[in-house]
Amino acid sequence: MQCLPKGTNYYYYYHHHHHYRTFLEAPNYPKESYPDGINVFFTLTDFRGRVVELNVINHYIGMDPMDIGAFDVRRMVPFVYLVFSLFILVFLFYGGPGWWLLGLIPALIPWYYLGFYSYWLYWFGHNLHEYGAFKVKPFMPTVLGDGKVAQFTTHSYPFAGFYVLLGVFLLLGLAVLVKRRALREKAKAGFLDFDENPDHDICLSRTVDCPAGIITAMGSCGSFSPATDRCFAGRLHLNAGTGDLPGTDRDRESARSRWSGGSRH
Repeated sequence: MQCLPKGTNYYYYYHHHHHYRTFLEAPNYPKESYPDGINVFFTLTDFRGRVVELNVINHYIGMDPMDIGAFDVRRMVPFVYLVFSLFILVFLFYGGPGWWLLGLIPALIPWYYLGFYSYWLYWFGHNLHEYGAFKVKPFMPTVLGDGKVAQFTTHSYPFAGFYVLLGVFLLLGLAVLVKRRALREKAKAGFLDFDENPDHDICLSRTVDCPAGIITAMGSCGSFSPATDRCFAGRLHLNAGTGDLPGTDRDRESARSRWSGGSRH
């Protein structure tokens, strides 16, 4: 087992926490000597356990040693974690276009892991060499559950670290839904962001007296529909019960003049 130098404990979790477990049973490895079989534990960046024994068994069927699997991907994991952490930090404060991607992309990390893990199992099983003592056809090693190759029985299941990643997925997914609801409620309350047409000077639709006493823009009470094509970048807050616009007297007078000839809803 590798030892980390001092000062690197900040990445202890993704370097040491086991996410997947594979163990193999073979006739030449009796249970009296190997009660748990040939155990190998996978982390996000490495693998541990009886790696030498498993590589020897894989050699019998012409399979490459485990060390070459996802070599470059495993080295990129610390940087990916850093980027995902920045995504989550920005997600907490940003509410503009595409804000939900900042929460969704990091949330999918368990499925990224499972996808890479499955791909490399496929790669190992379909790139067998002729030097193997046992001749087997290309195959897909077991991703989840139990399997059998030649005289070897394999078992592959998620471990504790993978369930932690699933917890992250659920929490970030819930955070996206909660923030989406909060932004919708904020928009219905009259705080509307108009970013689609920043060149236009003002955005005002004919207003109505809502039952709740709130004057809304861009359509009928409580709705948000582009009833006008004149919008500006910023916040439009129609004061409850008055229909007044924030800004200068000139802005308000211009708005009222523009709509003075229209009928009210």
